[in-house]
Parts: sequence; structure tokens; C-alpha cells
Amino acid sequence: SDWRILSDSRANTAVWMASATVGWAVGPSGAIRHTTDGGGTWALQASGTAADLNGVWGTSSTSVWAAGSGGTVLFWDGVSWEPQTSGVTNNLLAIYGTNASNVWAVGAGGTVIKWTGAAWVTQTVPASVNEDLQGVWASGPSNVIAVGTKGRVIRFNGTAWANFNSGTAA
Repeated sequence: SDWRILSDSRANTAVWMASATVGWAVGPSGAIRHTTDGGGTWALQASGTAADLNGVWGTSSTSVWAAGSGGTVLFWDGVSWEPQTSGVTNNLLAIYGTNASNVWAVGAGGTVIKWTGAAWVTQTVPASVNEDLQGVWASGPSNVIAVGTKGRVIRFNGTAWANFNSGTAA
């Protein structure tokens, strides 16, 4: 269908769709919006936090994570958003996964955490990584790539994180 402008002055920082019709957008001050009509309308959901939310990702309409400032991680179980203990206080800037036991969130100062299906675990990255990591993607539990400022790229091979040459330092 065609792109269209929606009249809404509220900021959004990330969006994730469970299907062509059901999805979530997150933003400043704990804002979470939910659509069930493919983005035609968005309803505000109670997040229980005032933290800025920077990323959202899920496996289904009843299994969604949001990540944000101060190490905030929230989980949607199909009924409500509940806080999860991330173990970090750095701002989280992006989140992505491959299934409900392999979810990664990345953020300020080279922060990387992984959801194991039971808990968030801080990941060890190369000592030289101190840039903000602003994006993360994975094809599986042994191929995860995180990107950040100053051309930083790191890759997880299932065992360890290592620097990956991006060819740029900009």
C-alpha cells in the first residue's frame, strides 16, 4: 500500500512489527504505542517507566522487548509491559534477536547484553570498544554484528566478540 503521513507530533525512536497489522513504536519518556491496523492508528500503552526507549524487537505479538536509557529493558507478554533486570546502567540504544533465548541489546560505551531466555547477561567485548553501539543484527546465535560510532563494528561468533574492520573511522 502507499506511504502516508499520519498527524502525530509525538516522537518515535524505533518500531517493530509482529505482522503486517500488529506492532509497537517506542520513544522518549517511556512512550510505547501499539497498532493493530498496520499503523493506521496507534494507542499509547502504559510502560511503567519514564526512561527514553530507543529500541524494540520481538518474536511474536506476545513476546516483545523494549530497551532504553539507564539500562532499561521492558518485556511485553501480551498483557502488560514488565521491567527486566538488565544488569547495566548505560543507555541501551538498540535491540535485536533471533528467538526468545537469543536477544542482544547494545548501547553507550560499548555495552552489550544478551537475553538467554532466563536472564540478561553482560557480554565481554574487546577492551578497545568504548564507542556507543547504535545498532545490532543477528542471523543466528553464532553470527551477531553490532555497529557504532567512529566506524566501530564488532562481531560475535558464538563464543566471543571481536573487532571487525569496517574500513572507516568516520
